[in-house]
Amino acid sequence: MTQLYDHVLAPCGLRITQYSLLTQLTQLTQRTTSDGVAIGPLADALDMDRTTLTRNLRPLIEAGLLVLAASPTDARVRVVRLTRAGRTRHAQAARLWRRAQDEVEQKLGKPEVLSLHRLFDGLIETLDEKTGQA
Repeated sequence: MTQLYDHVLAPCGLRITQYSLLTQLTQLTQRTTSDGVAIGPLADALDMDRTTLTRNLRPLIEAGLLVLAASPTDARVRVVRLTRAGRTRHAQAARLWRRAQDEVEQKLGKPEVLSLHRLFDGLIETLDEKTGQA
């Protein structure tokens, strides 16, 4: 499944994990009044530790899609924000991601895709309960 998404997203130079990160950052930014998100809340939203998130941010920062800087209100807090190029690339990737979604639904069928979503949601909930992250 990941290979299918990576293949469809390849023209915009993103992998599915990078697209997911940009999407989550976009959504969190839209919910706040600031133009960036602190590392901690972004890591929590992506369900990953800060070290892994920082490692995943690096290529996006190097590509000029993100900026990592000190928070204007607390220099100890690092904030991630999308650049203009990042917003543009995310919009391009969103169209390709939709194409990949349509392809998966066409190959598997919509009921099966919905079943997969329910299964994964249940598994994540169970794992969160077992690790105390619920």
